[in-house]
Amino acid sequence: MKWFIPRFIFLVTAILAVLLVAKWLGPDAPGSAPGGTVTTHTDTIPGDSIPYEVAVPVPVARDSIVHDTAWMSKPFDTAAVLTRFFTEFYYCDTIRDSSFLAIIQEVISQNRIIERNLKVQNLRPQAIITNTTTIYPAPAWLIGPSVTFGTRTGFGASSVYIRKRNAFGSNIDATNRTLTVSYMRSF
Repeated sequence: MKWFIPRFIFLVTAILAVLLVAKWLGPDAPGSAPGGTVTTHTDTIPGDSIPYEVAVPVPVARDSIVHDTAWMSKPFDTAAVLTRFFTEFYYCDTIRDSSFLAIIQEVISQNRIIERNLKVQNLRPQAIITNTTTIYPAPAWLIGPSVTFGTRTGFGASSVYIRKRNAFGSNIDATNRTLTVSYMRSF
């Protein structure tokens, strides 16, 4: 009987220590995140490396204003005028900004646009943001019987408090008169 009172006091002190540590790491603990933690990962994709062609509406031919024949006092070369009229002129214009590049190619002949191509290239990098949320289970107490195997088989009771990734446990072996206090963490 003389060993019972000191061991009982030790047992009560150990259980109170486990409860205080569990309360210290509980839901109201400083730095604890309610509902889990959020990890943000950002990937940046560079702009297009090759310009791609964009469909351009085809121009519609319109009647032009008819002028009367003008009197010319200088010599007039009809062959040169017709040659210039049927010649195809190629124009290439580039529009460059910090976020895009546009290339306009046109073929002009007979006083109208015969062909037009537009190529566009995106130069602005695109950001993809990925959010990962880790949700921990709610704090819980686990209580149950225990069996100890060793030199002597013992029976007793054990309790475990689980909070986030931490677990605190105690085991009381009534047969062998021992108390075990443990701490575990998941990785």
